[in-house]
Amino acid sequence: MSENTDPPCVWNASENTSLFQEPAAEFKSTLSPQCDVAIGVFLIITGSLSLLGNGVVVITFLRRCKRLKPPELMAVNLAVCDFGYSLLGAPLLIYSSFSHAWWFGWRGCRWYGVQGFVFGIGSLLTTMLISIDRCLKICSFQYGQWVEQRHIALLVLLVWIYTTAWAILPVLGFGSYGPEPFGISCTIDW
Repeated sequence: MSENTDPPCVWNASENTSLFQEPAAEFKSTLSPQCDVAIGVFLIITGSLSLLGNGVVVITFLRRCKRLKPPELMAVNLAVCDFGYSLLGAPLLIYSSFSHAWWFGWRGCRWYGVQGFVFGIGSLLTTMLISIDRCLKICSFQYGQWVEQRHIALLVLLVWIYTTAWAILPVLGFGSYGPEPFGISCTIDW
């Protein structure tokens, strides 16, 4: 009989009793089960509200994209970042919270880390751009006369290039993604 050589936490198609193997020790939650459930409930509420609210912003943008003022593009980008994490990252964390362990293995850990880094840093940088925009608007009366849609679009593009480049570096071997200290999610591990 051959020995199973699959790494822990990886989907094992030959296993008939369960879709997933038992999580490795580093992927087990260090929190109490009650705390994990509370986190899961909180994330369901906030994730649902985020999907709803940011989804409305994205749909409104798609319907009115020709009539938006240049700074409004930054608000749309912020909504895309928040919507992206709520759609692609939060469900994994919610499932892990209720399971009291990370069940998605190292590949899932890498996926969660990359998308979390891209959407999280993208959201932070976009918020920074909005703050700079508001500061310039308040301090310079002529600000609105020289900022055009293409300037803001370029800044938003640079946000995505910057965050994607930094998120990919650990995948290429400059650092890595690994479990967070509580064991139910993953993050960058320099």
